[in-house]
Amino acid sequence: MKTLLVSIFLIVSSNILPVQEVEEMTGSFVGFEADIYYFTDDEGFSNEFHHIADEALKKFDLKDNTMVGKSFVITYTSNAEIDEDDEEMVTNTIIDLKMVE
Repeated sequence: MKTLLVSIFLIVSSNILPVQEVEEMTGSFVGFEADIYYFTDDEGFSNEFHHIADEALKKFDLKDNTMVGKSFVITYTSNAEIDEDDEEMVTNTIIDLKMVE
């Protein structure tokens, strides 16, 4: 009976917790402005990153203008957040960076 209750709890809790998918893109660093990191891919699609993990930030100082134009493989997650107007917005968090040589 105890095993059944634990199994039911795990099934229910796994459906409640949001699942974060890790995504990856290759893009050129465009700049850092107003606490947002901007990258553009080869097709011209622009992506904004509102947060960056400490480990990724230690690898490259993206606040330094010398990084503008450099290509990176960006590993990130996306989260839906509620802004100050109670509207849902998606924020991206960089979790890893690798410079493309």
